[in-house]
Amino acid sequence: MTTYQLGYIIEAYPSLVFVPVGAKRHGFRSIGSKEDQANVTRLQHAATQAFNELTADEIELLTSFLKTDELRLPVPVLGNDEAFPTLVRPEQFLWEEMSAPIPIVQDSFYPKEYAKLSAIQLASHVKSVVKDFIFCAKLSKQSRETWLEQMREAFDQHPFIQLAQAKRPIVHAVEALNKSSLLGVLNYPEDISYWRHRVGVVMRPYRHITPEWRYTMCEHDKELATDNETLVCTCYECDYGITYDLDENRVYLPFEVDMPQAIKRIATIERQFNTIAEQSPKVITALRELRELHDFLKPYEEKLVTILTLQQEANTNSDHPAVVAYQAIDSIRLPNEEIEPTLVSLQHVYLPDVAVLKKVSTWLTLDERTLLEELEQVEDTLRKSVEANRPKPDDILFSRKGFSITRVEVESIQQLVSMEPMEISSYQLVQALKGNPSNKIRTLGLHQSALFGRLHDWPEKYITKLVQSIM
Repeated sequence: MTTYQLGYIIEAYPSLVFVPVGAKRHGFRSIGSKEDQANVTRLQHAATQAFNELTADEIELLTSFLKTDELRLPVPVLGNDEAFPTLVRPEQFLWEEMSAPIPIVQDSFYPKEYAKLSAIQLASHVKSVVKDFIFCAKLSKQSRETWLEQMREAFDQHPFIQLAQAKRPIVHAVEALNKSSLLGVLNYPEDISYWRHRVGVVMRPYRHITPEWRYTMCEHDKELATDNETLVCTCYECDYGITYDLDENRVYLPFEVDMPQAIKRIATIERQFNTIAEQSPKVITALRELRELHDFLKPYEEKLVTILTLQQEANTNSDHPAVVAYQAIDSIRLPNEEIEPTLVSLQHVYLPDVAVLKKVSTWLTLDERTLLEELEQVEDTLRKSVEANRPKPDDILFSRKGFSITRVEVESIQQLVSMEPMEISSYQLVQALKGNPSNKIRTLGLHQSALFGRLHDWPEKYITKLVQSIM
């Protein structure tokens, strides 16, 4: 037996190299049991047969990849001179410094147990494994980063990704309008229903691609794996992956589409929506009037914002049309350009409440000659209301059948309570305010507090109600 960089070589098995697997490197003398020796002998014959079918270029690739002097198939072995039941995958030697032992992780090994295979099955399996090793040998000629860059370039060149990039504004517009409240007011309901149905069909391949990958590959860390002489790139953070064919320099998406059909469909749903919008001239006119109203109220914005603030403080609402209109359009979003009956234009419209479309023509009748004076009157009225409702020391905060207490007195009680060194329960506070000198009140020292007897002439049940309302 000869110790080798990758593992151990036994003269009886010239087509194999035995690779330690497990938690730590261990000594290996030979294949122990007769059963394992028989199975390994079968592997030797299958490997020799597979190697005999390789070309000179493939032989050089494989020996260079495994850094062996001759063609040898890696066979995993355990520390007790026992053969591991499955073969190791070539990815364990790809872009990594070869080291032993190889950790026993499920993805590191093939699932088939070679001892359970018939002669024909074993030959087929070993031939497939050798094919995988040769593929990884090709991959090893370039760095992982180089392959990722080639995949990124191939991804950008994929016909559907190029279509998505070219139609990006349309894709965004369709998704935005499919959720828009505008669909509830456009003509005609049956056309809208059909359009939304078609959107579900047309947008399926776009939605199948996670947003971070829709127009180019994401920037997250990715895992590379091999599968039938292709390279699989997966982003677990995005839960998305693609397959790269080295020979074709082409990327395959998980959900491939009929490109002529996809090109036709995205153009069709844009055209269909534009037709629907053109059939709704009143809606388009109302939207343009909203833009006109927004521009009309712009010079009064500071005054209107002040009025809205005062309304909140006064807990009331003004019914002045300009105030009502400003409140209604404050959360509306409209495109900066002229509103047109098109998908691209209407995607920028955001209407929380489409009812404003019926009111906008009335609001546009506001007279700018008198509007500022009217708004100043509204503001003045609101300020007076706020002032009238402002808390005053002599406000009655609690009243029961002739027993009442003002704001300043309540605040005085609250302040005295906060100054007490120990926490006082509601019951203890009631007793103190009533002036009942119980043992607990004396223990707490409340009989000497300014709270004691403060409401001695009140019925205890009213003091209890008061305490419940202010504490």
